[in-house]
Amino acid sequence: MAIKLSLKQVMVNFNSSTDTTLFVKKVYKEVKSRGLMLTDLNLIHCAMIHYQSRFKTDISKRFQYTYLTIEPSLLKDKKYFYFDDGEKSELQTQSSEVIGVGFAIALFQKLFDVNFNCINEIINTGKRCDFEIYYKGKKIIAESKGRKGNLNQAANEITNQKTAHTTTVPKYGAISIIGRDANPTKIEVVDPPSEMDNISRYERILSLLIYYTKVAQLSGYSQLASILNVRINEITKNNSKIDYYELKEIEYKNDLDESGYEIFTNIGEYKFCTFFHSYNNNGFKFRVRDDLQLFFGMDENIKKYLEDQNFEALLNFNGKYNINFELTHISIHNDGTSLILIDDEEIEKSQQNNKIAHLWGNYNLYLYIEK
Repeated sequence: MAIKLSLKQVMVNFNSSTDTTLFVKKVYKEVKSRGLMLTDLNLIHCAMIHYQSRFKTDISKRFQYTYLTIEPSLLKDKKYFYFDDGEKSELQTQSSEVIGVGFAIALFQKLFDVNFNCINEIINTGKRCDFEIYYKGKKIIAESKGRKGNLNQAANEITNQKTAHTTTVPKYGAISIIGRDANPTKIEVVDPPSEMDNISRYERILSLLIYYTKVAQLSGYSQLASILNVRINEITKNNSKIDYYELKEIEYKNDLDESGYEIFTNIGEYKFCTFFHSYNNNGFKFRVRDDLQLFFGMDENIKKYLEDQNFEALLNFNGKYNINFELTHISIHNDGTSLILIDDEEIEKSQQNNKIAHLWGNYNLYLYIEK
């Protein structure tokens, strides 16, 4: 396992053309002087929700692809991010793209101090940027690039791609320079200032439904995700469907009943849930090695909001978790999602005994099963 559980540093340079007025001043100064701090799990977590472009018919492989693209490239270092130069060039291109997505999301979330659920893929055709960031009722465009070198070429590509978008929308680019073996990864931020467009309540709700449908899939709740996708398709065609579905609870059909069990992970006073299927591989769960399992979870409150179709609660959710973030076996985001690395033996004991199992010594983290 190449994953290291310690915080690592990524130095960030801001191009002189970059408008920094929208950044949180304290955070900007910190990132500029100290860089971006995150763990290997944080990086994978940031990329996982959005990078699901392959294996359209196999949900489990779609989620595992992000992990299996980043993890083999990681080199063991406790302070900086180094990536393997021994991969073939086409594999380096693939992994650089996914790695770049993870770093860009981690960086922009911190600089704008937004909920991770405010960052969504732009879904359109032709040349495009990668993400829309909803910021104080406005919209920002963000592009990610992962490159071994050629900083100027990457910066020019970002500029050209952004001509497809209206000039009134701020556009930022984060270029991850992945030196491969010799040099630690660094990030270059580019782009000029501009004005911002307003975001309607309908647009924000639709983006949240799309976002949390991915979260439900990653957490193994395929029934919930399937029903949400039907509603998303209807809303996309007709925005008034948002009014129709608001507070209209999700009803599970008997023929959608699935065999499996839920895992609830209590981290302090907070509870995250995951559905483990008995006969298929829906959701993201991965045995990192014989004795360790990695899986994705969602805040049980988010699951309830989705099932109740409580759009107002989704709009106002902000996971300000009062948690010791030195728990490096766990990555928790303020969107109510988690990536958890657990001793596989503890899952088996909890499944057999259906009782709470205490994990990792003095850490206030518990696991239990519901069938």
